Amino acid sequence: PREAVPERAPPTRETWGWMDSLQDHFDRHGRDFGSRDPDHYAAQAWIFLQRARIEGLPMKWDESDGTLRVWDARSRSFAAYHRDGTTKTYFKSQSPGYWDRQPGYLVKPADVPFLSPTR
Repeated sequence: PREAVPERAPPTRETWGWMDSLQDHFDRHGRDFGSRDPDHYAAQAWIFLQRARIEGLPMKWDESDGTLRVWDARSRSFAAYHRDGTTKTYFKSQSPGYWDRQPGYLVKPADVPFLSPTR
C-alpha cells in the first residue's frame, strides 16, 4: 500500500524557515489556499512537500543556494524549501512557464536528503 499524506504538520517553528517572514507570506499567499491563519498556511506548505514526495510531483534542486523547488501543475502550486526542509515560500503562480524558468535540476525525492522517509 502507498504511504498516506500526513493530515497534520509538526509545529510551525519546525517547518517554517524564517519566522519573521511568515506573516508577510500568509498575507500575500494564504488566500491562495484558503488558509485560516499563518500557522495553518505553514502547515499546508509542509503537507504540500509531503504530498510532493509521496506522489512524485516535479522537484528541482538548486545546489547554489540549497533550495528545493516543488511544482504541482494541476493546481499551479509552487513552493520552495531550505536545505533543511523548512519552507521559504508557498503560493500559486499565474505566470505561464513559471516552473520552467525556475533554476535547478530535476530530482527525485530519494535524491533529497531531508525527504528520506525516516525524517
